[in-house]
Amino acid sequence: MLGRHLACVIAGVDLVLILAGCAPSQTADESTVSPITYQPGQSAISPTAPAPTVSTSTGASSVTSAPISTQVAFSQSPQGGCIGQAIDTCLANLQTSFQVSPTENIQRQMADNAAVDVNGKRIRTRSILTIAGNLSRWEGIDNLEMIDLEYTQTRLVNYIGISLPGDPELANTTEEYQKTAIYESIALLIGSSCPDLSADYVYKFFQNTVKPKIIREDKTTTIDETHADTSYFHKALDIPFCGHKLSYTRLFGYSTDDISLDNPKGVYSRVSVSFK
Repeated sequence: MLGRHLACVIAGVDLVLILAGCAPSQTADESTVSPITYQPGQSAISPTAPAPTVSTSTGASSVTSAPISTQVAFSQSPQGGCIGQAIDTCLANLQTSFQVSPTENIQRQMADNAAVDVNGKRIRTRSILTIAGNLSRWEGIDNLEMIDLEYTQTRLVNYIGISLPGDPELANTTEEYQKTAIYESIALLIGSSCPDLSADYVYKFFQNTVKPKIIREDKTTTIDETHADTSYFHKALDIPFCGHKLSYTRLFGYSTDDISLDNPKGVYSRVSVSFK
């Protein structure tokens, strides 16, 4: 499921990954999420665990996870948001409006991103974090949302995306847009650095600027011995917004992998907005 999720959120970066499909909507009650407990100066959300140095050996090969730097203390930035911020600052800013699932181990993900081989060369060419949770200050929305972000070797966030509980492509009225949480999501990702950022501004921007640019690709059908999938992909990519590039993606369809008693037709849908 993680691969499918990453394929959808990072659609604005690597469109070829879209063929992987999307996970069906998930829900979580208050007992399954907890506030981010990130502390300034830490490089992960865990408030007590130290940055690990892990060494494992298999045969003649050895892989070492370099410790996460905590030499510089970061705290929340005045404008909030994540895009363009140091990864430590981004994680601190997220705690204002996002509750992370307790099953997430962000410190481990960051250690894996920093892992080097026996020659001291980084194994991963891209540093990506995936965080599950929900918008803690948005009443009435209990879907488990996913945040994906990428940061550079200088630890600056250069991409971030979030799944939405509703589809703004189908919205027209203020009430319909409110149910998508698109304003709250955008505010979480870019903060208050945009002086005109308000719910009304975001709704009108999507209605008047994003919707006319949405491209609806042809239906894709995949059938093999054990799997059948029919998917539809809508996208509007790299639209200038408050000094950043906003992308909207929607992947939905039917898959035998998602058939269950609660979902007999195997319907799945993934709607997201992202910035870079």
